[in-house]
Amino acid sequence: MTQSVISRLEEGGGVRNRIDTLARVATALDRHLVSSFPVVVPEQLTEAVQVA
Repeated sequence: MTQSVISRLEEGGGVRNRIDTLARVATALDRHLVSSFPVVVPEQLTEAVQVA
């Protein structure tokens, strides 16, 4: 995972936010990637990113 890939992800362009790319970011940060498809999205998510 290069710095330029991280920068493009942060800026929201350049790199498609594919699951495998996000999984590599999570691994590089020693984190877990969790994906869910809830019927109703809570107004406030703790330690989460909501993508529209």
